[in-house]
Amino acid sequence: MTTFAAAGAQERIGLALVGLLLVGWAVYIVVQLRRPGRNLPPGAEIELAPNRKPYLEDDALEGRKLDRVLGWAFVLTAVLAIGLPAYWLREPGRQAGALRGFDNQAAHRGFLLFQPALSPLPTENVGHFGCAGCHGSQGQGNGAAKYTLVDPLDKTKPPTVVQWKAPALNTVLLRYSPDAVRSILVYGRAGTPMPAWGVNGGGPMNLQQINDLIAYIQSIQLTPAQAQKEAAQYGTDGAALFDA
Repeated sequence: MTTFAAAGAQERIGLALVGLLLVGWAVYIVVQLRRPGRNLPPGAEIELAPNRKPYLEDDALEGRKLDRVLGWAFVLTAVLAIGLPAYWLREPGRQAGALRGFDNQAAHRGFLLFQPALSPLPTENVGHFGCAGCHGSQGQGNGAAKYTLVDPLDKTKPPTVVQWKAPALNTVLLRYSPDAVRSILVYGRAGTPMPAWGVNGGGPMNLQQINDLIAYIQSIQLTPAQAQKEAAQYGTDGAALFDA
């Protein structure tokens, strides 16, 4: 539930207006309860009813009283004429902010999914699936997974256990489209330690979790220039990052 402190500007304005309305109703009720004449005998209210009292003459109605009412009507009309357009001028920015907030929340959930299973970070009901154990704490790819290689052409050859270096994920979208990454996450990669993570591929993650994980991967992507600089330390100019 959104708290008052964490609410946006428009939500705070709305909450403040609701508070003023509640205070106004409370004051009105108190004033009505304390009005004089409430203990008069039954029937006395007929003579005290506003519609039975002599009202103002035309001269009084068309004087300062009418001017005052018209003045307030002008002020309120000006508030509506200026305030509503000014309020809605911010609507495109509010919508863009809502989209950014949605993306940031998805990336945060993906970040939690990415963490090691024994991470001390709160799970927030999304769990930790241990991606960082192989792909690095920030997707930099400095981890490895134990994997058994079998020669498909020579079944008599004993299998070989290797330490398979996990690829970096902070450049994966320079090599693959988001749809290709989604397919890899859902179905895994045959012949590698990468298992299927999506429910459709037999894994534990539902579609929402897969999308959140992709949102996190998108949030940690390096620019092409940064990727080339990272690759330069390994003796390459990074051009291979852009191969299909």
